[in-house]
Amino acid sequence: MQKSEENFNNFKDFPKNYDYQAVEKKIAQYWEDNDTYSFDFFDTEKEIFSADTPPPYVSSAHLHVGHVMSYSQAEFIVRYKRMKGFNVFYPMGFDDNGLPTERYVEKKYKINKSKITREEFIDLCLKETKIGIETYKALWKSAGISVDYRLSYSTIDERCRKTSQKSFIDLYHKKLMERRNEPILWCPQCRTSLAQADIIIEELNGILYDIEFKSSSGQGLIISTTRPELLGACVAIYANPLDDRYRFLNGQSVKTPLYNKDVPVKYDETVDINYGTGLMMVCTWGDAEDVRKWKEHKLDTAIIIDKAGRLNEAAGAYSGLTARDAKRAIVDDLKKLSFIKGEKPLLHNVGVHDRCETPVEFIRELQWFIKILDNKDKFLEAASEIKWYPDFMKPRYDEWVNNLKWDWNISRQRFYGVPFPVWYCANCGEVILAKEDELPVDPAVAHPNIIKCPKCGGEKFDPETDVMDTWMTSSMTPLINALWAYDSRTADKKKLLDRIYPMSLRPQAQEIIRTWLFYTVVKSIYHTGNIPFKNVMISGWGLDKNGKKMSKSLGNFVGPEEIINKYSADALRYWASKANLGQDLRFNEEDAVNGRRLLIKLWNAARFLITNVNEGFNPYEKDISELELGEVDKWVITEFENTLKICGNYMESYEYSSSLKAMVDFFYNVYCDNYLEIIKNVFWDEEEENFDRKDKALNVMYFVSFNMIKIFAPFFPFITEELYLSFYKNFETAGSIHLSNWPDYRKELNFESSIKIAKILLNIIEASRKLRTSLNLHQNHKIDKLLVKTLNNDYISILNSVNSDIKSAARAKRMIFSDEADFKTADDNLFIKIEK
Repeated sequence: MQKSEENFNNFKDFPKNYDYQAVEKKIAQYWEDNDTYSFDFFDTEKEIFSADTPPPYVSSAHLHVGHVMSYSQAEFIVRYKRMKGFNVFYPMGFDDNGLPTERYVEKKYKINKSKITREEFIDLCLKETKIGIETYKALWKSAGISVDYRLSYSTIDERCRKTSQKSFIDLYHKKLMERRNEPILWCPQCRTSLAQADIIIEELNGILYDIEFKSSSGQGLIISTTRPELLGACVAIYANPLDDRYRFLNGQSVKTPLYNKDVPVKYDETVDINYGTGLMMVCTWGDAEDVRKWKEHKLDTAIIIDKAGRLNEAAGAYSGLTARDAKRAIVDDLKKLSFIKGEKPLLHNVGVHDRCETPVEFIRELQWFIKILDNKDKFLEAASEIKWYPDFMKPRYDEWVNNLKWDWNISRQRFYGVPFPVWYCANCGEVILAKEDELPVDPAVAHPNIIKCPKCGGEKFDPETDVMDTWMTSSMTPLINALWAYDSRTADKKKLLDRIYPMSLRPQAQEIIRTWLFYTVVKSIYHTGNIPFKNVMISGWGLDKNGKKMSKSLGNFVGPEEIINKYSADALRYWASKANLGQDLRFNEEDAVNGRRLLIKLWNAARFLITNVNEGFNPYEKDISELELGEVDKWVITEFENTLKICGNYMESYEYSSSLKAMVDFFYNVYCDNYLEIIKNVFWDEEEENFDRKDKALNVMYFVSFNMIKIFAPFFPFITEELYLSFYKNFETAGSIHLSNWPDYRKELNFESSIKIAKILLNIIEASRKLRTSLNLHQNHKIDKLLVKTLNNDYISILNSVNSDIKSAARAKRMIFSDEADFKTADDNLFIKIEK
């Protein structure tokens, strides 16, 4: 430890007020100039803590305080690990390819993609990506997020494209990748195929129509459906084989209304006897059940909805209408012909695209699929090897995996994304893969590294024009960070792959358990046979004050810049700490106000110590355990050590909110309200008996406050760094509070007997305050005598041992034992009286 004698600063001029706006800009620059948060590639001694930071979608207009909340919560743990001595690998990624970026660009520039070239559109996406990245960086820096920007990546950069394409090739060779022509989920609004994870189920209002069909024997049959617009796609009528009502239909056909098409009657035990009339119309394709029955029973195909969500030529008079308009027209015609025998409103589950909330359709298209259904057990087993924080989030993952119905479709019909490293022989359709040393490659502008097709000898090749699902890249983030795609002889890969993988931590939001988390597990198991990370922490949502999701369109959007400018970044982080993992958190500005109050209190408490330090002060001349401490000093140190132990245990289990609350309670209720109140008068009274007491109090204040701001540091990085650099660093060696060591719990500093003694003392002080108030006597007015009476003789020696502290805190010249004391304290054995 360095001492202050050689270069003493005059701490008497320490600022009275905390100027957070100036400080936060200055400190952010200090961190950047000094590479405070840089990962040390060459340190082979320290254990590595690696965080698989969520790469946010780069659309610079949607950031709100909820984003800062989720990133701050993860960062509390990262900062803690750094102070625990880990070599922290903390990158920042930017998810800037695929549908979210395309939709943002389309909306911002009001683009009709049919009137712009692919190259022009991609240029706009890249332009907005750069703007978005800078917007994010500015926000994360202003919020104190301690990432190492040297480790940054974007999901459209060369490293990510190379990694995604190598993943594709590896899965293809392992026969885990297939190209199939089968029904796929499709968004008519975004004009792209989707995976099951891209769909959310919403409960929507609808109408259940009872429509009359005719059996081949001429009998009327009532079939209930919510989608009469699909009558032209009907390929079979199903009943349950256990339903006695419809056994007579065996061997018959049924004629559809309006289209007069004969379709067969089939039986399947999955048909719900109690839904509608018990008869089911199977179309190609209205839902997952239609697809399953079509596949299993090899039904005919009658497709009437196109990629734009409109009915095609096969729909006859309804051709060109949207599915919604076609429903109206068909219902009207059915009613005119008396085919509708009843209708009733109902709430039913509808699959919608999670990006645009458009109801999805099924179409048939050649697409690339990753096989996942055959390996559910592996993915469930992998999840059990990961530690979940909070643990109640794991069942959500398990439920998702158990309920999977489809393999993962990774083809997307978009412009902006990672290309497939694939060409097809124009003659026979043979798949031609790029070689790994060619990656990344864009087959739209490059030619395959062969002259003839190995299957048929053809010399013309067509590029794959689809791009990969953005999750195909995002699912690789642990391996992107570890440089998995690069040659094993590459020095950097040797340094990273074995050192940071599996990564220590995956922080993420709960709504992408089914996507980012699950897909990352899939890829890691398939590529490496190992889990991608050891721990996962799941955050809740940041909501508005009424508990609703924030949105600009709803008018409840709260921008983080506004709160940072008004209250400080540390105050916003205080709000973010209010919820434990997995809990949603409503934004209440009063929380930021309370955070600001805490910062001011912390500044003032530190200032009291700093401005009372004189030249020659050396907090390390003796270890705190070697000082002749008074009982009050022992008490505050004991309370601190107990709180430190609690805080450390909470942080180890990722319960950062409980950790901060414990230290805030100590800071307010023990350190400020009592300890400082007890000893402050020692510094104001120039009495000889106080000289030695001052030195001890300074050492105790330094020990407690310095270790206390270390515990506050992960939560309030700016103010703790400013206090450290302005004062504590004069006596310490670390270049930053965030590079100093988290305090170790010291059992030898736990003076249990001091707690009982302090309780007696505090009862007297509290009673003295109340008595002064009842006597209209100012708290700082110095009284002549404090009379004390005790009914417990054991208290006498205790009171004598803390005589000077009682006099100091009670602002009394003398403390005298007297039976005249008649004002009862909280302790039935203690009474006091004030004589002015």
